[in-house]
Amino acid sequence: MVKSECESQTRLLVTCQNDKARPVQDRPVVPHVLRRSFLAQCVCAFLGLTSAQRLYGFCWRRKRRRGKCWADDSPQARLRLVAAEDISKGLVTHDFFMVVNGKALDVLMPEVWDDNSSFINTHDAVRAQYMVEAIRHTLHTNRDRDFWAPYFDRIERAVSARLASEPEPTPPEPTPVEMDTRGRRRGFPDDILWEAVDTYASNAGVKVREFKGVLPRIVYEVIVTTTSGNGEINIIPRTEYNISLAIGRRPEFRTYNSGQRTGLGGHYYYYVEEKGRKTDVRTVVIDSGGSWSFRSP
Repeated sequence: MVKSECESQTRLLVTCQNDKARPVQDRPVVPHVLRRSFLAQCVCAFLGLTSAQRLYGFCWRRKRRRGKCWADDSPQARLRLVAAEDISKGLVTHDFFMVVNGKALDVLMPEVWDDNSSFINTHDAVRAQYMVEAIRHTLHTNRDRDFWAPYFDRIERAVSARLASEPEPTPPEPTPVEMDTRGRRRGFPDDILWEAVDTYASNAGVKVREFKGVLPRIVYEVIVTTTSGNGEINIIPRTEYNISLAIGRRPEFRTYNSGQRTGLGGHYYYYVEEKGRKTDVRTVVIDSGGSWSFRSP
């Protein structure tokens, strides 16, 4: 069952092969919260949105009203909020640990994967911000937060500069991953993160022992159909949609004909188009194989 982020929103029932009703919300809630009045903040507090989201939304509105605001409204700031939400809600898979074990510092460097894993990892700035949030999400002591803070600051300043110089980034062609003599991935932001790990190990008087893991992505074989049997279903992974909005890029939906077989799994935004008419953009979670039916306009 898909959990709605706002109880007051109209719900739509999407049926699947086992005839279970799956509620999905009618309209997506943009996670970086660009429209928040005082009343909306109260609603957000009731619904459990984070204080950072509420503060950011309030200041953005104040900026529009008064022409100035101390809150950062840059693409990097919006991307950070999107990444933090995706990480905290488990929409993006990550695995990171750094633990002193005897005379060794056991480290698993974070890699981030979503329902469309190639998207996050094709843009260095996006991947860097998600890696920072993956590590930040695991820090539970002030000592660890203070240690990582200057490294995060260096990475985020570079992310901001890259996004500012490329307002509408186009994912580059995949390039081979470069490794150093120790088998560590080279480049941005990996060099900075490994510098932090080496410094931490040196301060603790231990040696780094790296672990490598593989984060699986679950993909189901599904058949997507419309209730009328005609038209097209346009689908995009939720993380890709949110990141695109944050960095000023137009979300690119994938188009499937009714009755088409494909591989999907995870959280998506979608809309159905038929004979020149379109539905609103809605959300769905693909968590099983079989036939998935989407309501026609």
